[in-house]
Amino acid sequence: MSYIILNKCDYFSRGLKNVINEAGGKKKDIYQLDNLPGCTRLLQQGNAQIIFLCESGYSTESEREEIKSLIALNPETLFIIFMRVVHSSFEDYIYIKPNVIIMAQNVAIGTVKNVITSNRLKNNAQNAGHYPADEAPLSFSKRESEILNLWMEERSSVEISEHINIKLKTVLSHKNNLKKKSKSKRTKVLFQIINLARSLTTVPHIS
Repeated sequence: MSYIILNKCDYFSRGLKNVINEAGGKKKDIYQLDNLPGCTRLLQQGNAQIIFLCESGYSTESEREEIKSLIALNPETLFIIFMRVVHSSFEDYIYIKPNVIIMAQNVAIGTVKNVITSNRLKNNAQNAGHYPADEAPLSFSKRESEILNLWMEERSSVEISEHINIKLKTVLSHKNNLKKKSKSKRTKVLFQIINLARSLTTVPHIS
């Protein structure tokens, strides 16, 4: 099993290498890159099962489109995207596609190791013909998506209620469900997760 650390920060990369080693990864199987073309070449050679990258390192539209393409073309590769955390209330991770995880940069080291280990076990199980249950990717109902979009347009709960002709209590209930599904205690974190997911992937009822 091999890994690509796609990051321009050497300090971050060194720390991540240590975590991968502690999770059972071998040093010879870890590739550290600071550019997308190099990552593309390794993927074409079938040289990566997990790719780690930081949101902050790839902020231009062209870079994000290239990452989006890599994700779409490599469904068997797990992409772990470290998100710039806007608030310490989010210290977790969430699947937004079967092969894409958004993870807080301040997530516990043990959590990162568990994700790496569970992915290795999953690959072994796939090879044996058994696929273990995994966390379901983030998904919203059509109504939740409708409310989310209006919410992100800075519409108030009362305005949303009037716009789609449902009770205010129902709007508030949907908002709570949206936060719960995205593991977000704060609205700002929810919006950040959704914006990042939309910029890097195409997911029904999120995009």
